[in-house]
Amino acid sequence: MEEQPENNHQLLEVRVPERIIFPLNLQKGLYDLSEYSPEMTNHQLSKGDIEEFFVKIYEKTENFKTVKPSYAAKKIMIFMGIFILLFAASLGAGITVYLKVKNPSENLMLALIALSIVISLIFFIVLVSCNVMINSRNKNTRKNIEEILQEENGKSDERSLQWKLPKGHYNWIELWNEPRSVPKRTSVL
Repeated sequence: MEEQPENNHQLLEVRVPERIIFPLNLQKGLYDLSEYSPEMTNHQLSKGDIEEFFVKIYEKTENFKTVKPSYAAKKIMIFMGIFILLFAASLGAGITVYLKVKNPSENLMLALIALSIVISLIFFIVLVSCNVMINSRNKNTRKNIEEILQEENGKSDERSLQWKLPKGHYNWIELWNEPRSVPKRTSVL
């Protein structure tokens, strides 16, 4: 008669995934490590090793505070939006008055149109400069993360693990179990 294992866990075979993805919660400034277990890397990295690795990233990126949508920036954008809506409404009222009055002042109408163009240009310049600033911060953050990944990948030559960032962003970090299967990616920087 065949002998049965005493422990049912001996019957379970753990499937090691090709890659593990750690998604970023930008509001908290933390990558989600809750799904990781050492079995996913054949015990090559403990939970503590993973946490230590991500602490390096948090320290280097200051918990992503430079790229988080800030409360002040949101308030400024809301204020600018309300201002533009009120300005557009008053400009619309001015045009209506201009069309209904028999002898309107053409200088006043031209001044209102010029003012609306200037305010629109200022708003456009503010939006473009905010976008440039955010892109610059994102590139610096990505560069900092890539430096840590390269350093960690250099240490793990004896392991069959490799850290990777997806192309063009850092919304998640990938840990590949078989470096030979890691797709080659070029940096967007």
